[in-house]
This record gives sequence, structure tokens and C-alpha cells, in this order.
Amino acid sequence: MSIYTKDQLLALPREKQKEWVESQDWFDKSKLGEKLDSSPIVALSVDIEDELSERIEYFSDYNNINFFKSGSVTEKRFKELENGASFTNEEKGKFRDVLIDEAIGNFDVLEARWIEIAIDNINLGVVFTKTNHPLVGLDYNFLGIFKSVQEVEKKMQETGTIVDNFLA
Repeated sequence: MSIYTKDQLLALPREKQKEWVESQDWFDKSKLGEKLDSSPIVALSVDIEDELSERIEYFSDYNNINFFKSGSVTEKRFKELENGASFTNEEKGKFRDVLIDEAIGNFDVLEARWIEIAIDNINLGVVFTKTNHPLVGLDYNFLGIFKSVQEVEKKMQETGTIVDNFLA
């Protein structure tokens, strides 16, 4: 039972929402990982903008063979880029896509997981972000309480580039 209405709960600052979530009977921190693992992924993001800028600026210093292998550029153009040629906007977009694929393959993806609750007979999502890197392990962070997946995606844009949710 909530002491807040839906609108009051949604209007609370994130920290107050977190306190409310942690005070609920259904919340068990020791089983949070298990609960999130069985909860749907509603958004994925990768933080690649700094890496994209770095790898474009110092293109020849990195192993960027996946960019060539993706078919985004010809071998001749790839060599021109390695020799310091400027990227076109189209090439930057294609390179961003390659880096996103690499980030997904390297588990450098932030997942937003939705735990559904009902307040005032309206379904809301208690959302946690989850990273799962084989070397670092699991990490969960409270993102907030949301009315829709679109709101989650908007919030996740603050953490990086939203990628297609192929896990949905």
C-alpha cells in the first residue's frame, strides 16, 4: 500500500523515489539481482561519444579493422582515413554504428530493467540500470519510477546513445 498517489510518486525526486521503493514490502535488496534478471529490459544505452571522437581523431593509432570489415568504406578510403583524411558525416555515423556493435559485444551496455507496480490501478515501472561485464560483474542502480518505456529511454539518453533493444 502506498501513501502516495501515482502523480505524487512520479513527482518525487529520484532519491525520495528510491527511499519509497526500498521501504515497500515487495522490495528485498538481497534478491534484487534475481528479480531484475527476470524483469524485462526496456532500454539499452552505450556511452560511446567520447570514444568516437577519440578514435576519429587518432584513427591510425587504433585497430579499426571492424570499420573496414563492416563494408562501411572501401579499402582505399580506409587507408586514406588511416593517413589522416577527414571523415564525412556519413562515415562518422557508420563508424558510430560499428562502435556500438563493439560495445555490445564487449558487454559495455547499460540495461534498463522494469519492475512493474500498480499505484491507483495504474501500472508504473520501477526501473534499475544494470551492467553485466564478465570482468567487473553485476552492478545495479536505481534510475527512477516511470509511466512509460519512452520516459525511460529519454532518461537513458543522459547516460549514452540509445541502441535498438534487440532483447525486447
